[in-house]
Amino acid sequence: MKEKLKIVQGSDFYTIYVRPTSEPLAAMEGAQVSHDDKRLSDEIRFVKFSSVSWTHDSKGFFYQRYPDRQSHGSASDDLAGTETDSDKDAMLYYHKVGTSQSEDILVYKDHTEPEWFFGAEVSETDGKYLIMSVSKDTSRKNLLWIANLENDKIGENMQWDKIIDEFDASYSYIANDGPKFYFLTNKDAPQYKLVSVDISAPSEQRVWKEVIPEDKDAHLEDVLPVNHDKLAIVYKRNVKDEIYIYSTEGERLTRVAPDFVGAVNLNGRRSQAWFFATLTGFTNPGIVAQYDFSKKQEEQWSIYRTTILKGLIASDFEAQQVWYESKDGTKIPMFIVRHKDTKLDGTAPAIQYGYGGFTISINPFFSASMLTFLQRYGAVLAVPNIRGGGEFGEEWHLAGTRERKVNCFDDFIAATQYLIDNKYAAPGKVAINGGSNGGLLVAACVNRAPEGLIGAAVAEVGVLDLLKFADFTIGRAWTSDYGDPHDPQDFDFIYPISPLHNVPTDKVLPPTILLTADREYQLFVVRYQRE
Repeated sequence: MKEKLKIVQGSDFYTIYVRPTSEPLAAMEGAQVSHDDKRLSDEIRFVKFSSVSWTHDSKGFFYQRYPDRQSHGSASDDLAGTETDSDKDAMLYYHKVGTSQSEDILVYKDHTEPEWFFGAEVSETDGKYLIMSVSKDTSRKNLLWIANLENDKIGENMQWDKIIDEFDASYSYIANDGPKFYFLTNKDAPQYKLVSVDISAPSEQRVWKEVIPEDKDAHLEDVLPVNHDKLAIVYKRNVKDEIYIYSTEGERLTRVAPDFVGAVNLNGRRSQAWFFATLTGFTNPGIVAQYDFSKKQEEQWSIYRTTILKGLIASDFEAQQVWYESKDGTKIPMFIVRHKDTKLDGTAPAIQYGYGGFTISINPFFSASMLTFLQRYGAVLAVPNIRGGGEFGEEWHLAGTRERKVNCFDDFIAATQYLIDNKYAAPGKVAINGGSNGGLLVAACVNRAPEGLIGAAVAEVGVLDLLKFADFTIGRAWTSDYGDPHDPQDFDFIYPISPLHNVPTDKVLPPTILLTADREYQLFVVRYQRE
């Protein structure tokens, strides 16, 4: 069986449908594409911020949902996307295929903690355990509980082994060998490390062991269990991904594709002798490579597919990384992309894109429309990796949060100044752009930048009212990055940076577009209005 997620009207709520894998909605070339009438009658509603994890017998799956909302109507005319109520009282459920949602089994809820939300995952190899991650906001801190699916009947009475019961760090399940579990964590390791623990021992006797220690110079970004006893690892070093093969005992065996520069996404299963890696970059539309442990060493890494775009020659463009100083002297990396014929004489226009929040890394990405724009207008793309993101681990993230949020704006403005000072762009011809938290970034920089520095600005679905964001939908989860405007101490550092409340009247501002959507759920039009 395979689940299908249907997102309605721009809402974060979605509906889950189920269809047999023998009747795929999409098909290989030359095969007939099946229609939606092949799906089963299952219809799971009011699902939000949820993973879907199947039991190994394929009889059902775990998911997170919120209480019914009558305002949504039926699934066919769902009015989701118009609600502004704060999201509370998440619940973890189990759905058995072929039954009505009204028969779904409640696994966990806690009305004493209405702001908690849950993610559940069935252990990959043996299907014996249910691993539940409990979060209360967007900080990288969670609880981690484990239940034995073989010993416990699925339901509210499941016995949870609360192996992590304090919100002090991030823990992500990677794999398990029976009761020996592997977790990726930033506990005492801002750049992350891989640890193991045997949960068969009594809790007071458990020993957490480092499998792969923290690398102080690189962010351990991804760990993929493959080929039974191997790990494919992605490190991010200076915003460039590196691939390594390790044993499950922590021995580094080899580095893969050492000449590659860009971003990597891994995909595979522990039971398989191979995995795929998708490689992308500013001038690389996409390469899918395969690493096969069953082949000779010199043949293990091979190119499976290369994306070719007609009419666009990616090799005509070049990307470079520079480092510049922010206001407080911190060194910030920035990628600069241009057509090779674009002159660096201080006359080019530029688009500067940024985000800077919630540990989200802005990796090298490919955009055909952006490269076309750069070529047509002789322009430059600049992507500074400002503080607040996850490019250099948790400390880099925290340096752009709460009372330190101003660092993000200083970093971004300093990037614009660098482009002009070093003749990558013309004064007054740098357009800045960002969305969501990046929309906040753009709007704040419009308010704060010296007059004439920024040529134009586009803030997409931005968090522009920092005094009210926590009152609507999922906004209260963002207080870990922004602070809580209802807390008097936090208010003192939030108010001075809230874009809506700090529009200057003593200077000419650049042309600015503020974009939202009719049914944008998280960043709706109320966040753009001031009474």
